[in-house]
Amino acid sequence: MLESETELDSESRVEAAPATEEELRLQRSIARNVPQLVQLLLGIPKDCTDTSDNYKQLLACAEQTLSVPEYFDEQSANAVKERLSHFMLRLRLKDLEDVADDLKSLTKIVLQDPWLAEHPMEELPCRLIEFYVSISSLQQELGPEEGSIPKENLEDTWLRYVPFNEEEEDEPNFETDYDSDSNTVIYNANCNLQQEVEVSPRSVLAEDIPTPEELFKQRVETIYEQTLMPCNRGEDDPRRAFASDYGEYLHEQLQLCEEPMNEEQLLLRELLIMFFAPRNCGNFVLIDQRLQLREDATQIAQTLSHNPILESLWQMQQLRQFIDCFHRMETFISFAQGLEQLLLPVMEFLVDYERRVRRGTELGTLQHFLHAAVAPMARLQLLADMLPLGIDLDRDPPAACCLQLLQQLFKLSAKPQTSEDNFPNLRAAMASTLLLHSLEEYCRILDAWWHTGTLQNHSGEFPFRQHHLDCMTSYVRVQKDRRGSAPALRFISRHVRQAAPFVATLRDTRCNEQFVAKHYDILKDDLYDTFKTLFLHDLCCHQVRCAHQPRPQYAPEMLKQLQMEDPDHVLRLLIAYHNYMQQPSVHTVLGSILACSPHVPLAKIMRKSLMRLLHTRLLAVRCYTKQLLNVKFQLQDKLQHLVGVCMATALPLPLQQQKCETFFKLLEENQTTAATWQLRVIIEGTFSPFSSMIFVHLPCSNLAEIALRVPSDWMLRRVVQLPQMELLNIPFRLTLRTHQAQWMLRSLPQLPQAKAKRLVKALTAIKMRLAKALQGIIHHPVKSGEAQQIHSNFLEALQKPPSSLQGLRHSSLKFFHQMSQLLSESTADGDPEEILAWAQYLKKLWLRVQDLLDDGNDFVVCSEAPPYYKLAYKTLEKRYLQTIRRRCDAWISVMRQQWQLCHKKYNNIQLVETP
Repeated sequence: MLESETELDSESRVEAAPATEEELRLQRSIARNVPQLVQLLLGIPKDCTDTSDNYKQLLACAEQTLSVPEYFDEQSANAVKERLSHFMLRLRLKDLEDVADDLKSLTKIVLQDPWLAEHPMEELPCRLIEFYVSISSLQQELGPEEGSIPKENLEDTWLRYVPFNEEEEDEPNFETDYDSDSNTVIYNANCNLQQEVEVSPRSVLAEDIPTPEELFKQRVETIYEQTLMPCNRGEDDPRRAFASDYGEYLHEQLQLCEEPMNEEQLLLRELLIMFFAPRNCGNFVLIDQRLQLREDATQIAQTLSHNPILESLWQMQQLRQFIDCFHRMETFISFAQGLEQLLLPVMEFLVDYERRVRRGTELGTLQHFLHAAVAPMARLQLLADMLPLGIDLDRDPPAACCLQLLQQLFKLSAKPQTSEDNFPNLRAAMASTLLLHSLEEYCRILDAWWHTGTLQNHSGEFPFRQHHLDCMTSYVRVQKDRRGSAPALRFISRHVRQAAPFVATLRDTRCNEQFVAKHYDILKDDLYDTFKTLFLHDLCCHQVRCAHQPRPQYAPEMLKQLQMEDPDHVLRLLIAYHNYMQQPSVHTVLGSILACSPHVPLAKIMRKSLMRLLHTRLLAVRCYTKQLLNVKFQLQDKLQHLVGVCMATALPLPLQQQKCETFFKLLEENQTTAATWQLRVIIEGTFSPFSSMIFVHLPCSNLAEIALRVPSDWMLRRVVQLPQMELLNIPFRLTLRTHQAQWMLRSLPQLPQAKAKRLVKALTAIKMRLAKALQGIIHHPVKSGEAQQIHSNFLEALQKPPSSLQGLRHSSLKFFHQMSQLLSESTADGDPEEILAWAQYLKKLWLRVQDLLDDGNDFVVCSEAPPYYKLAYKTLEKRYLQTIRRRCDAWISVMRQQWQLCHKKYNNIQLVETP
């Protein structure tokens, strides 16, 4: 029958139209690849293909299936997918996962091949799938050959080594579906089984069939790999809900158990379940979230009313609530992780004992469990004592909560290490281990602070916060709370206060990366890892025995408790919990502590180890910032030059008298731009490399509004900001205005004394007194002595290289305020502002009198004017000059009275300072 169909098909191909280029290409591909594929599927040697009738028949059928362009509709494609789905399902039901995986890889290649998808022949991928799935069906029509697989269905060849249960004869009704987006075949069963099937052919021999133990091992390895992958399907992480999920599983097993149990066995099963997931059951009830015995409990359950096992249940419930709670502070998260790792031996014991009771391999009596659970429950009680029960996480500040927790662990670690068997106290050892684990977040915050200058304290658990004010960074302690007092952790606060100015300097100067690169040996390792390593190293000198395994072997490890009859979700729970607990840090630290002598001061050693690391960083940053400010940025020299210019000590105004006169003349002519450049020439005449950083701002010809600025030096602006620069401008303006007033008095013209001798004499006397007063503003003996002392103190402070911007800014502010206050006070001759105002007023009167006394300015009247006009003008001029003279006399009298008062005050100051 097969030969007749082949002949008919060949005749139809002869009568067909000439082949296209695509068809010729397909035929060449078939001729090149199909023979080898058929030979591999049949599993016969290559040299036997010429003599094998089966090979020839199958090759002809394969070429006919692939090359005949018959109509292949969607219904035919769905039939192929359904056949493939049925074939794959049988493989997976018989645990032949290795065969199914190989079939999956080839099917994926076929369905995703771009050339097959774009081929003009319709449904070519489905034709290929139909071809290699049909090989097993075609072999039933052919006889067996030597060197080939026996005459039977290839699917049955794979499956015949696994015995079929009689209950599996009625196979479920499967429905198939096709996902066009991912090109995958999906099959659904009435037993809620759904998988993705992607198939590949493979020849399997009998000796390749794995044993049930190997299949279970492969199953565990598959689930192990799945638990290591990130959970991207929105499911809950099984490791976080192990206790509750495993308790639900145990409760379901108890409900489904059909074997008869007595009251004691039922009580024991319920008691074990309560350790995982407390709930209302036959003998126990939850009252106010606390597990208690029912009033109508069985008689044997009433015997537990005064047994410590109920307290152990409550302690386990407290531990699970604290561990499973969502903590918003990383310190409490680290503490909870440490608790859970130390709780692992107890959980392993409970899981193992419950499994042995359920399988019947353990004597299921209550008394036997109470005796076997003595050591695990003692460990459970020690861990429950570590809980911070007096802390209100919802109301107390986060920093206070963390400090209370760490202080409690420090107290427990500092208790005497005494025991009967000359071993360290297990309570203190566990507290030290948890303390070291809980300090991880503080170390992370400090490490990030040292690297970036930023306090990454998002949850507020660190007792310091970062401020940025006036372009300066500062780190201040949060508001103190008596509930958050932790004397054992004062060394951390002290370290932050000492290092804060230097770290703030690094951040403000943007030199954190350079500091880290230069001190890479100190900062390359994580602070917490280095702290832990140093602590363990310091413990070595106190160890009197080898560090033993800290985990007591109450039961085998989780992976050794896995059984073949466990469903996948239980295996996934146990494997995920095992992986989550495999963090060796806690167990390593606990083992090193237990190997020490019983009187070792654990808390003191831990505190000294961390203090040593922090002090090393403090010394490094102090030396680096000192060199940074004085060598790289040269802030000391820049500040000294700026102060010298503003105090006029660095401005040689008397030596540059000609340039100063030019500057004052330009101001008189209201040429502010030219005057600005002239003043810059005077400043640059100091021949300092820092003169170019000073900018002169002169908006008008009034020197009372002149200002010096340093816009180009951003580092100096952090020390001398606008308010401080305004303080520096006060003595600078006063000095310039005083020199301007002196120049103005010297440049006044001579007055003719023939017409008004008394007036000219009075004006000259005022001029001399004002010149003396102006000279006193600059060279007053008391003022110059105090100014020199203040200036020398400031220069002496600058000679000690500052280590931080805050220290440099503080000393500069102190100097600025002292000098501004000193120069703005009244001198022995009066207030400087009043003297400068009198000098301006004297200039106006002087020039007015000059105009009146000048002969060239006599009143000239026309010839027609009556004579009394000339007489009236002369009379008014005389009266005006008399008025000015009277004013001058009054002015002299006022100046004499004020200066006598100031000289009296000055003499009193001299009398006080002379002794």
